Amino acid sequence: MTNQDHKGHPSLRTGGLAGGLRQRAVRGGAITVSVQMVRTVVDLAAGMVMARLLSPADYGLVAMVLPVTGLIALFKDMGFSAATIQREEIAEEQVSLIFWINVAVAALLALACLALSPLVGHFYGDVRTTWIMMALAGTFVLGGLITQHQALLTRQMRFGRLAAVDLVTTLARAGIGVATAWIGWSYWSLVAMNVGGILVNGVAVWAAEGWRPGRPAGAAGMRAILRFGSCLTVSRLCLFISGNADKLLIGKILGAAPLGLYNRGFQLLLLPVEQIYTPASSVMLSTLSRLTDQPVRFRKAVRELGELMMLGITPVTAILLVLAPETVWVMLGPAWMEAVPVFRGLALAALALPVNYLCGIVLQASGRTDVLMRWSIITMTISVVSILIGLQWGVVGVAYAWSAGVLLLRTPGFYYTVSRNTVVSFGDLLKPVVVYALPFVLIVGFGTWLRDALPVARPWLALVCHGGILASCYALYLVIRGRHRWLIELIRSLKPCPN
Repeated sequence: MTNQDHKGHPSLRTGGLAGGLRQRAVRGGAITVSVQMVRTVVDLAAGMVMARLLSPADYGLVAMVLPVTGLIALFKDMGFSAATIQREEIAEEQVSLIFWINVAVAALLALACLALSPLVGHFYGDVRTTWIMMALAGTFVLGGLITQHQALLTRQMRFGRLAAVDLVTTLARAGIGVATAWIGWSYWSLVAMNVGGILVNGVAVWAAEGWRPGRPAGAAGMRAILRFGSCLTVSRLCLFISGNADKLLIGKILGAAPLGLYNRGFQLLLLPVEQIYTPASSVMLSTLSRLTDQPVRFRKAVRELGELMMLGITPVTAILLVLAPETVWVMLGPAWMEAVPVFRGLALAALALPVNYLCGIVLQASGRTDVLMRWSIITMTISVVSILIGLQWGVVGVAYAWSAGVLLLRTPGFYYTVSRNTVVSFGDLLKPVVVYALPFVLIVGFGTWLRDALPVARPWLALVCHGGILASCYALYLVIRGRHRWLIELIRSLKPCPN
């Protein structure tokens, strides 16, 4: 047990986590994924209702603003949350100082958002975007008040509390969004959903984490934390640009309606990926950070995490690709059918995304945010060039060009970069993608034949019947490969963790 484990607030101690780390990780993953499934149902239900109450232009208006507010939001945390989670030892004075830095930065970002609002309205030629940005400015201050509390909950692997907070926030967001859309708030219902959601989230996080900040004071050892955080912030900035350049350019060149179609198609693609990655990311970072001094266990954990993510995402993305028209009709409604070719173009890259996300976690847990920063600059360049090429063929062209960049350049380059700078090998990262590429191709091929051979008139019924058949075939594939035994072993790990 380290000296830090003898003093300070209990939320800062990690010495007691060493025993039964695998069980904690598995239990944490099971809890968060289970709650995420509930969140998914709530989000889908709310999205289906709101897509029928709002127009593509309503979504497009808010989508025009989100790249700008999202860019500003990258700096609210300054990478300090990940540093709090990753470091083996951290003093209470350091955490308090980080908290007050976050609050001060958040206040400055809120002012920046207000100052940029008129410029955004002028850029798009639509004053409504100005008012949307002004309304969202307050969310930055609220976010700055909770980042360290969330990091401390993750550091202590208190995933049950984090899951409960997420569930409460999701229910509040859905309720606010549907209620305001129902009474005719139009695009303002999307704004209200964001503002109300983060307000509820802040109250819930402070209730779940008992740590309270002390006075801002000087603290030793901040240089390493600042370096870690600054590299991570630059990396997030580059990734944000690469992930939002398409939306910015489509909104400027093609307008709100095409952007609405593209944005909803992209969100529909990322939905299954995020259902696995979002809840698992905090589990992965906290778990791998505790294994950095044990390279053999670290590599084994990376392989297991990669396979788990691929095992879950493979059937979902393949089924959504085959049943894209039915999925769009059920999830968004008949008015959104033009999003189908966009969705299919983007879905080509879906199989590579989970392990790509895992690569970022590996570099963070290894303390190599400097490497992540350099690679993110390369990723940004590839993405922007791909988008500029694809724009010549409209939103569908952007979708296919983005997927080509991910598959042909970004994925192999990222694997090579990680293998050169950490204990993880290229094969550790590539193997799960190669193994699950086979069932992905088989599901797409068989599903395409099944959809044509046994057509079902009602989209929701086709989604249930064809999707059920394809999911059953995938389950049979897992049994044939013997992966069900591995899953059973993981389930047996869900026993109480040592204290």
